[in-house]
Amino acid sequence: MSETLFVKVERVRRLHSARLVEVDVQRGEDGSFGIGLSDENIITNFHHATNAASLQLGDQVCKVDSVALVRERLAHLVQRQFADAQQVRLQVSRVADGGPCKPCE
Repeated sequence: MSETLFVKVERVRRLHSARLVEVDVQRGEDGSFGIGLSDENIITNFHHATNAASLQLGDQVCKVDSVALVRERLAHLVQRQFADAQQVRLQVSRVADGGPCKPCE
């Protein structure tokens, strides 16, 4: 119970201190966007440097080309609707100070 409460408090804290940013991302030489994500679509690592300059660890992906993720994982949406796209625009929620946010567990 206390772990669930912590997760909810962390989400509220994140929403309060976040701003929305739109970023164009490109596929790397391996054909992927090179972004490692948590179950909540929070960026946890980069598999290659293609998009590391425009995204930050802790960014939470909210939309892909104006399609809201809601409860869907980014990888599933990209595979289903953007499989042939070499570039997509992501809307991410970013902590206002620019620093990484601890991913919710």
